[in-house]
Amino acid sequence: MGRKRRVKSESSPFDFLPEDCISYIISFTNPRVACVAATVSKTFESAVKSDITWEKFLPAE
Repeated sequence: MGRKRRVKSESSPFDFLPEDCISYIISFTNPRVACVAATVSKTFESAVKSDITWEKFLPAE
């Protein structure tokens, strides 16, 4: 039988950052990478859904 991967319950340095900071960091990527980042954790998912992230991806008016 295959080995089961263990999920570590240790905290990440990102756990201590405000969501706005995570959104700002993700905004330097591109929409595709942002969508992948949303699958990392609930915190990342929430950050990716924020306007801060998507404002950077939209063309200037």
